[in-house]
This record gives sequence, C-alpha cells and structure tokens, in this order.
Amino acid sequence: MSAGGILFDFNGVIADDEALHFESLAAVLHGHGITLSRDQYDAELIALTDQERFRRVFERAGLPTDRQTLFYAVEQKAGLYEDRARQELGLVPGVRSFIEAATAAGMILGVGSNALRREVEFVLQMKTLRDHFDTIVSGDEVERCKPDPLTFERARTRLRLAREHCVVIEHSPAGIASARAAGFRCIAIASSLPAGSLQHADQVWADFSGRFPADLPWTDA
Repeated sequence: MSAGGILFDFNGVIADDEALHFESLAAVLHGHGITLSRDQYDAELIALTDQERFRRVFERAGLPTDRQTLFYAVEQKAGLYEDRARQELGLVPGVRSFIEAATAAGMILGVGSNALRREVEFVLQMKTLRDHFDTIVSGDEVERCKPDPLTFERARTRLRLAREHCVVIEHSPAGIASARAAGFRCIAIASSLPAGSLQHADQVWADFSGRFPADLPWTDA
C-alpha cells in the first residue's frame, strides 16, 4: 500500500467530546426556555454546525433566528464547551497512537469537520496533536456543510491528493454521506452513535484501539 492521505472528522473521531457539546448546547437552550434531550441531539443535531443547530431549534420554538442572535448563542456555547474541555476532554481511545503511526508512515493528514475552527485548533493544541495535520477545513469556513461533500473535497484539494488515495474517518450518518458523495472510502467510529446507524461506511470500528493505518480500506490494498 502506497502512502496516502487520511481525512478525519473531529468530534467523536479525534475528540471524545459529543457529551460536552450536547451539555453546552443544552445549557444555552435552557436559558431560552428550551429543553433538549440527548436522544433529540443524537437524532437531529449531532452532525450540524452550531449555527445550524441553534437556527433549527430557535425556529421550531418561534424564537428569532437573525444573524446577531445566532452569533451570540454560538459564542455562548463555544465558551461553555472550552471551559469544560480544559478540565474534562479526552481523546477517542487509540486515536493518538493511530495518528502518530500515520505520520510516521509518511501519510498526509487533514481534518474536515462541522465544528468551529477555534474549537478544533484549541483541542489539537491542548492535546499536542496539531503538528500532525496539514490542513483543517471547519464548519465556519465552508458555504455548505455535511452531508454536502464540500468539506472533504476542499480538504483533499488543499492536500493535493488524488481521491483514490484518501480515506475518510467519520462518526455520523451525515458525515458518511458527505464522504460518499465526495467519492471517498470511509471508516465509521461508533463512539457516539450505535454501530447499526453507521452501516453505510466501508467498515465500522468501536474506536482505534489495536488499529493501524494499514487497516483502512485503501483502494490499492
């Protein structure tokens, strides 16, 4: 297998942080008189940008969805998330050694995520992983977020890699759909959602424990 590129989703793939995102989002919504359950979050909001999450929930509740209102809500949530992450954030099991092995093998790594860039940068720096990644494409810098293929296609273009030499690692049905629409093979990590909801990936892993880059579904394997 020749060295290629790996495009990582972030939340639930590198950072084991979906619970922190849910709790931070729910806290802001509670201030607006809205109750959000984890089941609702997983079913409807898990793969969206924060702006889109607030837009959908506010719209359903009959609250304003103007730009300023959404911006303020996103900033509130980001602040709560970062405060919690400093104390509580862990990585998906095995992902650090997996990333280090990919770098050692000469692979080119990128992040393609619906998360805010500030959050991705913050966590990668805090966990001393930033230097492994040659590009980050975040949800606040693309016109169309997942399940649209733009995020992964833009990351691949920046890395100057052929599509057939890239594999995507995701954790949600929308992310898998994004990878598929962009023409990539895809692994799903069942860190946040049941494995049965991720069946459209080429393979589903519980996490990265005991896994190596060579285990990915490379087209030339």
